Amino acid sequence: MKALFFIFIAIVFCKSAFAAELEIGFGSCLSQKKDLKILDSILADSAEHFVFLGDVPYSNYNEYGESFESLKSAYNEISKVPSFQQILNTKKIYSIWDDHDYGVKDGGKESPFKKEAQKAFLDLYQVPKGDERRSRQGLYFSRNLKVNSTRVKMLFLDTRSFRDPLKLKPNTKKHYVWDSDEKKSILGEKQWVWLLKELAEDTDILLIMSSIQVLPTEHPFEKWMNIVNERSRLLAAITKSTAKKKLIISGDRHFSNIYRFEQEGGNPDLYEFTVSGLNKTLSKKISLVEDSLGLGAMIRQANYAVLKFYYGYIVFEYKDKNGDRILQFKL
Repeated sequence: MKALFFIFIAIVFCKSAFAAELEIGFGSCLSQKKDLKILDSILADSAEHFVFLGDVPYSNYNEYGESFESLKSAYNEISKVPSFQQILNTKKIYSIWDDHDYGVKDGGKESPFKKEAQKAFLDLYQVPKGDERRSRQGLYFSRNLKVNSTRVKMLFLDTRSFRDPLKLKPNTKKHYVWDSDEKKSILGEKQWVWLLKELAEDTDILLIMSSIQVLPTEHPFEKWMNIVNERSRLLAAITKSTAKKKLIISGDRHFSNIYRFEQEGGNPDLYEFTVSGLNKTLSKKISLVEDSLGLGAMIRQANYAVLKFYYGYIVFEYKDKNGDRILQFKL
């Protein structure tokens, strides 16, 4: 009997040592008109939480131009996809938007229909009527999770509703240059007040979700560095957080990669995991601008990711459209 007891304890120990205690999935950039097989893999995945990082769905620009009709038709189409609805109904969902589900390519606060777009977005993701996002402008929000005694704070940023216009590179349409205008903002002052308050709270692991990339500085597309003071302000605020591990998760780029920012003063390195896209990917004929902060992951195929919490450490894992592992990064 005593031998059986020890065998039971060994089995329990092995399970607790090797099974993830919490799993959170991530994905971005899904066109409702392309292959949706990856949604079946997400549905079957053991991750009980899932974060949509923006561009889900894609506004129907080709049919209606940049208009609310374009956006509304896209939301209507994806709402009728069975696997998408099953994900919404069976997993704990968190969602932010980027430009294509905001309705204006590379759009910011100038959108003439952002109020209507926000309601359509909240309706699509079944956000409850009493949620704060239903009564104020902006999709930013926070959630706190606990894995045994480990506190996890999740911050979801809105990089569209309040963002000032970007500075175009001369003779281009969608290439941008750094703008040092200190009056310009990405988050807007109300969101900044909220964010600084959230960052001041004690936590063990900090996850910051941004639809656009924060750490990279060298490519000409949308990124936090396009409004220089906002990126500096964000990184300074993150540095002040007492969290032992700090991760940024972003989308947008149609490829995935891992970035590392070495912080001064004994602070732990800051990592950014870009997860893109669910089915919108870059052709291999298109050359990528690698960033000096990148760690060389560069995943071009359709993918999503899962952050797994184990006892004493966490693992970030990228998966292909079949749910098979592409690469794994331990933190």
